[in-house]
Amino acid sequence: MRMDAILEREPARQQTFLRLHVAVLGTSLLTMVCANAVGAVERMDFTVKPAAAGPQLVRASLPFPQGLIGSNDIASVATRNGGAQPVGLRVLSWHPTSIGNPPSVRRALVTFPHHFADGNPVRFTLRKTKTEAHSAAELPVQLLVEDESFSLAWAGGQRSRLWFKAPPRKSHESPRLERVEENRFYHWQRLHFPDADWPRVIEFRLDAAGGAVVVAHLQRGNTNGHFAPEMGWELAVHSQNARIQTAEQLVSFDRNPLSHPFTNGIVATAVFDQQLAVYHPTAPLKRRGGITVARTGNDSFVYTYMRSQAGETIPMQSMSWQRAEIVLAPPSLARLNPSLSLLTLLQWTRIFGRRYTGIRRSFRNCHP
Repeated sequence: MRMDAILEREPARQQTFLRLHVAVLGTSLLTMVCANAVGAVERMDFTVKPAAAGPQLVRASLPFPQGLIGSNDIASVATRNGGAQPVGLRVLSWHPTSIGNPPSVRRALVTFPHHFADGNPVRFTLRKTKTEAHSAAELPVQLLVEDESFSLAWAGGQRSRLWFKAPPRKSHESPRLERVEENRFYHWQRLHFPDADWPRVIEFRLDAAGGAVVVAHLQRGNTNGHFAPEMGWELAVHSQNARIQTAEQLVSFDRNPLSHPFTNGIVATAVFDQQLAVYHPTAPLKRRGGITVARTGNDSFVYTYMRSQAGETIPMQSMSWQRAEIVLAPPSLARLNPSLSLLTLLQWTRIFGRRYTGIRRSFRNCHP
């Protein structure tokens, strides 16, 4: 997935050029224009080409020109024919401050949902706004933690329950909550479960498009072995139908349980009632474990993903970690890659204009 950012300035307006390839979630191409006259920066334009039509989440790490967004400012985006909507900002770095130059955002993760009518590019304008932030807005997917099981409920009525399959903890200490990022469009948090032998961290990334990424990190805290234990995810789903889809075939559930091994490196997605897609971006690369889908009732299935199984002898020394992720999302959302994003290329290229001094000034203001 690619995103091009172009900063352009005509010679008459003392404009400069900068091209960037950076990461964007739910989109395949982004072109950004930071063109502005020398002085106050009022806007930043960018064009997004979606990876799929329909509701998608735009999430990108973008460079900001100096002075556009300050430390206490709120940003919004708008299309040419649409109204403005606020965006979620997670500031990653700041421009250097000096007398007359208050703190301003240099790079930030920008997150907002948008319904793309088709695969054509859409142009957005980002500005400073006076609109109040609503960080407490509810997402279309909600999380409920019960001991060491996790329930996910979607606004459309779909419900699922998750269990992390791993050696049981001996500790009865409650988990510690860590909030990584939280705004009205994206919630990222971690639960730290302490234990002497098998401590673990479960992280949840929920977004405004209805996607949920759950990642379990398991650590070996003892010296009693050299290989990974059996670990993975078990998912209970209320659904009438289920199927497993790969690039080569589509297998629908009949009577016998469905299964797919990842030892062949083939990507597979399980789809339930055309409402929920379940997949594991890194599993085909690890070439271990597999998935099974079995019916447990007239309208219920149990889905099992084994990251490691007995006899696979996956090395795991003392104090090392193993990871098992599961993605649950509406089938219309673009699929995440093994980095749990849609990043395919990270590269920037500077294109020189006629006046080197003008380029240098604007390049400094828009440096990633």
